[in-house]
Amino acid sequence: MNEFKFILKKIWKHLFGYLIGTILQIAFIIVNLEMIKLVGNTIDLFNEGNNQLLVLHNAKIVIILAVSYACLRMLWRPIIISMAKKIKKELIEEFYKKLYKFPINFYTDKTSGTIINYLQNDIDLIEKLLSEKYILLINNVFVTLITVIYMFKYINIKITLMAVIVISISYIIAIMLSKNMYSKYEDARRTKRKNTSKLTEILSNIKTIKIFNKKEEYIDNYREAEEKLKSKEIKIAKKKDKVTLYLNLYTNISYAFILMYITIFIKENTFTIGSFVEFMTYFSLITVRNLNYSTLFSEYKKAKVSIRKIIQILNIPVKGKKLPYKKLEGKTLEVKNLTVNPYEDNTVKENILKNVSFKLQKGEILGIIGKTGSGKSTLVNILAELYSVPENVIKVDDIDINEMAPRSIQDTIDIITQDNFIFKGSIYENIMFYKDKYTKDEVKEACKKALIHNQIMKMDDKYETLLSENGANLSIGQKQKIRIARSFLSMKKIIIFDECFAGLDNKTSNKIIENIRKYLNDKIVIIVSNNINNIRLCDKIIVMEDGKIIEKGTEKELIDKKKEYYKMYEYQKYIVGDIYDN
Repeated sequence: MNEFKFILKKIWKHLFGYLIGTILQIAFIIVNLEMIKLVGNTIDLFNEGNNQLLVLHNAKIVIILAVSYACLRMLWRPIIISMAKKIKKELIEEFYKKLYKFPINFYTDKTSGTIINYLQNDIDLIEKLLSEKYILLINNVFVTLITVIYMFKYINIKITLMAVIVISISYIIAIMLSKNMYSKYEDARRTKRKNTSKLTEILSNIKTIKIFNKKEEYIDNYREAEEKLKSKEIKIAKKKDKVTLYLNLYTNISYAFILMYITIFIKENTFTIGSFVEFMTYFSLITVRNLNYSTLFSEYKKAKVSIRKIIQILNIPVKGKKLPYKKLEGKTLEVKNLTVNPYEDNTVKENILKNVSFKLQKGEILGIIGKTGSGKSTLVNILAELYSVPENVIKVDDIDINEMAPRSIQDTIDIITQDNFIFKGSIYENIMFYKDKYTKDEVKEACKKALIHNQIMKMDDKYETLLSENGANLSIGQKQKIRIARSFLSMKKIIIFDECFAGLDNKTSNKIIENIRKYLNDKIVIIVSNNINNIRLCDKIIVMEDGKIIEKGTEKELIDKKKEYYKMYEYQKYIVGDIYDN
């Protein structure tokens, strides 16, 4: 689908609104031209003398037309702008839906700055094209066409033909001067996207930058990038100014030739003063629009770059057919001989997970432990269906996850990670993340289970305490506890705690895990950790290494085997002392 077809398709969906707006806009143009014609007639009546009543009559009509002109302007612009706003909303929704369907490796290729640029800059440019630029285009086209019709009908045909020739040449000049603008806009847009990514990176890691005293280095780097963008945008502005300058020069010269041509007819008394005023006003209307065409050509080329990028994203194929939604009870979770390399871009050649198998029943807790890079996080991401897997490898309630809509899994499995998502709002609002409304007693009860209630009560505003973006005014442990508190309110049947106890001391994590055993006993729970203290209370434990399960069993069984788990146990005991007392 090319850019023009894409725009037509969006307009077609809201054709009725655009038609109403366009019809009102045409009526607006006609009213304006009628006023000009009436003014010209009135001037001729003055010159003829003894036409006072007709002049007054014309004045009344001009007042009526002026009021109509104002009313029509108030109507047609909001209609077209509202249609463009609807298209923007639909595009954003379509874009978001597509983002949710992409595999996780899409986000390794695209930075957050790039995606923000798509949403903020590119879709905004498309909205402007469908509102302001659409209005300008329709206004230009119909003002030119209807004005030329008026000139042929009410003014001298020969003069009008001369004007049409002059106008046509100006169109050709505008098109020729606007060449190569697309490549310039594409280059500037690419630079702007990179700068947005850099700024997002700086803001996301501002604490680290300050700690390592890299502020000046990052600022200089960003300043240099902005200078490059400024240079490119200045070149574009100069190019646009040059086009406008040449068109203005041509228009002014055209005025001179037209005036010289008109004097011939005035001398022959075949052209009245009123007709002259009328013609020059018509001609001015058209020539002003000619200057707009150069802007339109430039803006369309600019928007074309954005449209192409949005089309590319929306047209990225998503694997898999549409599947039915299944309401799962979460009675069982089975992983059978899972062997997979989720990285479709072949950045990693060998399989990340190899013959991973386990089965859990409702009420059971599984602990997963292993060194960094053993495949734990990849396994969690696969269970959350962030990566695709072969058929009949993962089943929930004995149903293959490939046979159900992704939302079926999303509504069943909840993952609590160490990357806590804390949004700007009160503590109460942050903990209510999973449901539109909980009672304050329910929220407090969840916080007690997550051992955060007492700390909240010591704050000045308690549960109404406002948290800053990303929870910057909380400690790491407090953020972890708030995230864990959400899990106690979660209605989902399978809950995975992925390294979410990392910011807590052993005694605190032990108490929370005991509460998990006590209050989440109607769910399947998986705890992923590098710390033996966090998984020792689990019903089953699996030890992973190099993508494989090398040991499985209860903690007692694994210690008795005196293999890898026992080594990890002894090492951690040596580092922190008796694990069970911490």
